[in-house]
Amino acid sequence: MTPWVDQILLRTYGRELTAGRPWCTRWPEHDEAVVRIHSAWLAWQSLTDLEAGATGPSVWQRDHLEPLLGHLRSPDGPFAACTTSPDRPNHRVLDHPEFTDPAALPSAA
Repeated sequence: MTPWVDQILLRTYGRELTAGRPWCTRWPEHDEAVVRIHSAWLAWQSLTDLEAGATGPSVWQRDHLEPLLGHLRSPDGPFAACTTSPDRPNHRVLDHPEFTDPAALPSAA
């Protein structure tokens, strides 16, 4: 999947890094990014196949690519604490909420 990210996603759709559009070159360390990118990659494989028809790529861009990049590269997305300028590389995986405390769950009586 990494070659697809580098050669298709970033080469074609990557834009300048800014505070409003961060990116992380260490994206595989961000669980949320991996799951979202993997989903978009699976959809890309399906919708760029000849059997998807002539509108498949357009559907992929509208329904998968635009939401993916909009979320990943938003100022409050998973890369929010990462690089916003190529001249100042930065990487930090954001903390997740604590897991549910089993003691807080109602017991089945």
